[in-house]
Amino acid sequence: MHQSKKIGQLSTRGDKFSLYTTSYGDHFDTQVVFFHNLGEYHDRYKDFAKFLYSKKVGSIFIDMRGHGLSSGTRGHASSCHEILEDYETFFEHNVDLLESKDVFLCGHGLGALLCMSLDNYYNKLSGMILVNPLVQYSESMDTGVHKYFGKQSLFEKLKITIPMNSISKHHDPLVNRKMTLGMQRSISELIKRVKYSSYFINIPVLYVMGQEDQVVDLALSELFSSSIDTSLMMLKKYPSIGHELFNEPQREIPFNDICNWLALT
Repeated sequence: MHQSKKIGQLSTRGDKFSLYTTSYGDHFDTQVVFFHNLGEYHDRYKDFAKFLYSKKVGSIFIDMRGHGLSSGTRGHASSCHEILEDYETFFEHNVDLLESKDVFLCGHGLGALLCMSLDNYYNKLSGMILVNPLVQYSESMDTGVHKYFGKQSLFEKLKITIPMNSISKHHDPLVNRKMTLGMQRSISELIKRVKYSSYFINIPVLYVMGQEDQVVDLALSELFSSSIDTSLMMLKKYPSIGHELFNEPQREIPFNDICNWLALT
């Protein structure tokens, strides 16, 4: 797999930021474009990339602005539109690569919201994989900072702890443990944006839920999934897996289910 690894730097619109991209197996007919979770970056998903490669599925990871090896203030975005524009730029620059492929989007947590916001932008998708979508924080993860949202200029880069318990257990210096108020507001914008998007999804969806997820409101997430066209949606629930599905000890079980779904879709 490592021989097929390719890394790149992609300039965003206006050349303000540089996004770090990593791909494995771009010669395969099936490609998964991956959107990582808040605070994470490409290397946290290397086991998933390796598993996909073993099944002859290629993968592309883009570090979000302010995350991993991409440039920008750590853990910061001023609005969801900035983040979405970055990924739109990725698709604009990779039209030739993806043109002849079966392309699937896959997102984890925050990344799943990005998938649902971009599915209409790139209209040649074969399907979406939504893993523990951050459709709503659980009550225990509420940051309580909404009262500052109207004071953008004053508190834009105020740092707050990322409300995800699993991240604090890792010592990787490229994992963000803090985010800005601007990023939290961007997430709230994305949550509002996708609130009704499930009714308009018109491609196959694999909806993956870890039943031990302490970050996402599971009841609301399952309710959200039920609004997706049943002829397009497959729901998979894993009783002993939490929010960090891609790094859980039992991760190969959902990995295998994802690859089986890709093969049948």
